[in-house]
Amino acid sequence: HTFVFGSWQLQNMANTSVTLSATSIAAVNTTVFSLALTPSDIYHLKTQRVCFSRLSCLLTWTSGAVLDTAGNAIAGSSATATSFVLDTAPPTLVDIPLFDENLGTLVLRFNEPVNNTLASVALLVAQDFFDSPSATVTPVSSTVPSANLNENVTVVLSQADLNAIKQTLVICRRQSSCWIVVQPGFVSDLSGNALSQSAVTY
Repeated sequence: HTFVFGSWQLQNMANTSVTLSATSIAAVNTTVFSLALTPSDIYHLKTQRVCFSRLSCLLTWTSGAVLDTAGNAIAGSSATATSFVLDTAPPTLVDIPLFDENLGTLVLRFNEPVNNTLASVALLVAQDFFDSPSATVTPVSSTVPSANLNENVTVVLSQADLNAIKQTLVICRRQSSCWIVVQPGFVSDLSGNALSQSAVTY
């Protein structure tokens, strides 16, 4: 069999579609094949809210997407999955690409797209050590202004919260004393799975 990439799409019930760029296909048998999605495919499926349930996950293909061993093209059609496994894995905090004390900007990067419109800054803690910190600050009036659905959450620290960090004289005076603890529920992924607690030094 011959497969033509770019001829396959996954779409939801609102007809939002993602064209697959997958490049790995393994034969299960002579009539069943397994297609491995690329990280880019998965990213676009999540941010476009495609395939969040079995009924919202329609695979479509154009005529000629598959050729049999004799070179005959399969007709264009569509199908839904007979088995569907929901995303139940919570997001994890990967790193902190930016903490700018001049601008009061904190960027948190997660391992997958998250719904930052629901981020709760009250569940963040800045501290000088991971274990037994001598000083901690929880933001009170900071905000998350961005409504983008991606893996980054940008926190704009209020002047009061930024001053509270500076007044400790120890938190984030250097990279090794700049720990950001993200408590459970700070943010959820696009499937609604809430974050588990984690901490990353800047």
